[in-house]
Amino acid sequence: MFFEKIAFTKADRNRYVDEQLIWQFIASASNQDIDFSGSSLNKFISNLEEVPTPVTKLIEQKVEFMDGAFHNWDQAKRKVLKKVHVGSLFQVVDYAIQLDWSEDDFGTWTESF
Repeated sequence: MFFEKIAFTKADRNRYVDEQLIWQFIASASNQDIDFSGSSLNKFISNLEEVPTPVTKLIEQKVEFMDGAFHNWDQAKRKVLKKVHVGSLFQVVDYAIQLDWSEDDFGTWTESF
């Protein structure tokens, strides 16, 4: 599972950062123009009645792509994959797919930064 590859701290887990990332994914896949601060994200969540199926499918596709991109990363590499990177990577996946990158290409590119 992709979220197991992210280097969450204990504080991140206590603050449900994984859930916050999922909400950010939903907002991004829904083409919402928000800044992902707590208040903006909370407002988006409170106004959302349900997540449309196409949005869910897009999120699943992108998360599976990221999961595949990091499938062969060892523990040391995974330590650098932090929550701060994941939201941006989620958005960049669209560009990688447009360029017809493989998951491994995306993983290698990610290592560069």
